[in-house]
Amino acid sequence: MTATPVAGHGEEALSDAVLAEASDWRLRIQDAPDDLDLRARFDTWLESDAAHRNAWALLERSVRLTLQTPPAHVADWRTAGPDLPPVPVAADRKAKRRGSHALSTGPRIARRVALGGVAAALVAVLSGPQVMIQLRADETSGTARNRALALADGSRIALGAQSAITQDFAGRHRRIGLLQGEAFFDVAHDTARPFTVQAADMTVTVTGTAFDVGMTRETLDVSVARGSVRVERPGARPLTVALRPGQRLTIDRETGRNGVVAVSPFEIGAWRSGRLAVRNTSIAEVTELLGRHFPGHIFVRDDVLKSARVTGVYDLADPVGSLRTLLSSGGARMTRITPWIIIVTPA
Repeated sequence: MTATPVAGHGEEALSDAVLAEASDWRLRIQDAPDDLDLRARFDTWLESDAAHRNAWALLERSVRLTLQTPPAHVADWRTAGPDLPPVPVAADRKAKRRGSHALSTGPRIARRVALGGVAAALVAVLSGPQVMIQLRADETSGTARNRALALADGSRIALGAQSAITQDFAGRHRRIGLLQGEAFFDVAHDTARPFTVQAADMTVTVTGTAFDVGMTRETLDVSVARGSVRVERPGARPLTVALRPGQRLTIDRETGRNGVVAVSPFEIGAWRSGRLAVRNTSIAEVTELLGRHFPGHIFVRDDVLKSARVTGVYDLADPVGSLRTLLSSGGARMTRITPWIIIVTPA
């Protein structure tokens, strides 16, 4: 049985089984908030073991933190419903009892936790934007899964984890839209049909070259492995930059600030070989990149911590271990609350 570290309780650890029980109780109470008999049995469960109380406290905290974090693209989708009503300290055991059932066990609890527990904690942050991207995309990749794509013109795309693109090869143009994530392009040469990649409001144009395009909530970046590209971005601070092999352009999406640096061939598209190579990158952005390989969500709960900068190489096959390594020298700690939620806080 695996154990989950718990912040604030010394060396104590909570098993996944106890966290699963707490998740199941939460779902049952959410389904029947007026069932006093159910709440009375919940009180009995809660008071029977300190581990039960700790698991419930962590679960409630994780949901509060999830709902406090501003969702990406919040303007594009409906706001989630209200949180679970608070559970009283002691339910009235003499009140009129409504129908009740034994606590789910075995396969039933597994199904409820797998299908309901994750949704209860994460739907407010993840579902809206992901559904919209899935509807718009022509090709997508899953958590911790890269994809290799061959295009009709002979070009090839390596699609990073949790990435999505659209394709438009009609007429005299070859257009790719990067909706989220990262992609490495090896473009077949064709001077008559320019190849463009649109990532948010940034356009990359080539006729034949190999380059990497990535986007996070904070930045847009382009790295050139072979050939040359032209990058354009309109707005209050319009930008037009020509990049050569071994150069990377990074743009701050909010301020428009940008810079070009020299990078090694190893760094360009390092994620294709299972490595995350970052230079002077914020912890918020690194956790977002690691989160594409974690089957849940990572929350950083301190603005100063989010903006701290790091440089290093991390193993994408072990995002949790990489996150622990990242935080070990940065005055921060991680708390894993259920298998799907990690909270990062100052130490």
